[in-house]
Amino acid sequence: MPQDYQLFDIQFFGQPNAGRYSVAVTCPLVPGEPVGEFISPSNNADYQARFAQLQALDTDEDMLIALGRQLFDALFQGQIRDAYTNARAALKPGQGMRLRFSIDPRQLPEVAGLPWEFLCDAEERPLVLYDTPIVRYLPRFAAPPTIATPRPLRILLTAAAPSPDSEEARQLERVRTTLADLVQNGSVVLEIEPHLTIEALDRRLHEGFHLWHFVGHGKLTSDASSGVLVLEDGEGSEIDFSARDLRVMLNAARDQQRQPDAAQLQLILLDACNSAQLTTRPYRSIAPALMLENIGAVIAMQFKTAKEATQPFARSFYQALIAGEALDTCVMRGRLAVSRVTRLRNPDWGIPTVYTRAPDARLFVPPADNQASTDSATRPATSPPSSTQSDVQGSAPSSSTVGVSSATPGHEQAEDTGYEQRVAELNGVLAGLRSKRALLQVKNAKGQLTIGEQLDLQDTEKDFDMQRRALLELRQEWLATLERRAAQLGRKNDVTLGEQLADVRAIVLEETLAVRQRDLELLRASYRIQPSDRARAQVQEKINAVQAEIETLKHQRNP
Repeated sequence: MPQDYQLFDIQFFGQPNAGRYSVAVTCPLVPGEPVGEFISPSNNADYQARFAQLQALDTDEDMLIALGRQLFDALFQGQIRDAYTNARAALKPGQGMRLRFSIDPRQLPEVAGLPWEFLCDAEERPLVLYDTPIVRYLPRFAAPPTIATPRPLRILLTAAAPSPDSEEARQLERVRTTLADLVQNGSVVLEIEPHLTIEALDRRLHEGFHLWHFVGHGKLTSDASSGVLVLEDGEGSEIDFSARDLRVMLNAARDQQRQPDAAQLQLILLDACNSAQLTTRPYRSIAPALMLENIGAVIAMQFKTAKEATQPFARSFYQALIAGEALDTCVMRGRLAVSRVTRLRNPDWGIPTVYTRAPDARLFVPPADNQASTDSATRPATSPPSSTQSDVQGSAPSSSTVGVSSATPGHEQAEDTGYEQRVAELNGVLAGLRSKRALLQVKNAKGQLTIGEQLDLQDTEKDFDMQRRALLELRQEWLATLERRAAQLGRKNDVTLGEQLADVRAIVLEETLAVRQRDLELLRASYRIQPSDRARAQVQEKINAVQAEIETLKHQRNP
């Protein structure tokens, strides 16, 4: 299985439930900004029949492949198909491709509600079972911190199982058995709450865990306006706990952490049917709602899963997570394990859905060595991004793994992590603005923009310029930080620090050049609309100064 994944980011734009949407792709393997159109198959009779079969879990191999092909053919057309084909051809040995669907379910609920995890290509290969993991990325949220793989990983395993003979109780036992070896070797600390009440969940969340695994039921309210988890009431009956209730509890637990050094909740795994299903108000759905509370990622289920799928998925998933693999790779390993048990004819391999705020789907990175470390649970990742993360040439956030250096002092590690988070966040915002701008520019070139879209294009260009300047200012501040470190006694011969300085200086130079070239473009546009010779002369003076600065920057880049 590949350990290195190239990002293929897919963004959708349009009006809610319009049936026809604009699509833009960002991928470092593909030049330019491919754009296209997606016509949802939701109104197609064949698709509706297949989707109904999927919801009823009345499937066979041919039906699931046909459903996946229908989604694939609707999405990958024209420039988008060419970009996908060219990107796959450019992959190196040992590389895979991560499909990242950047969809805000509040804006485009129809698109977000499609079962993208079942995509099958022209060769009838389910993508998530080969080298193409699929994640649902929510770019409106800040990126979560990336920390070293905790040793031990603190897991809260819970179930709402009023009866000891219930399937939920048996499911809980399967997961516990699966994790037994990891508990024994010290990789995992497992706390179990077999009868989850609202009070017990509140108490447990304050104790500090990296991961919460819930086994039980999920459902929608009668009017489909909110998702709920079914918990116990303490007297042997069920009680509904809504997505908004859960958000309030998570927020309180984070703000009132009992132990300052306690683990922070990074990942929630909801082994509950319909926990990924969208409501009529998408951010009241369980999985998207949890993202509002700064959870790094949520793995939820679109439909009910077979009991035979629980143990193989959990075993492969947790082993990969402990090894520090990216979240979508962990899920892919779980999917493969499930497919070997329930086979392709059953939909269990495509039911898990990954929602994440992490641009590269990585919450944990491998520790510097394979020895367990009791203090690594709070050790942040170090080493600032290299020049591959520069936004000047339109690159997406890097998918490379950030290493961990045990030699970096704690306060420097905190600075490194904060810088990386902010860079990833700004690059994500810029990628979205760039794609939106490209789509509007294509329509503008064809004379198809409405007045509202013309204003939207102007606002998008302003936002893009503002965010790019913010990224440059961040780089400049980081450069000053590194220079202060280099000036410290005993660090003049620090080779690693010297390489970091060289990388960041090169990035700052390139981004400064790009910003000043944009300034020149705006000044020239301003010159053309000045009302008098005097005003034009003043603008021309500024143009001359910027041109001189650009020439100086070019000389510094290519002395």
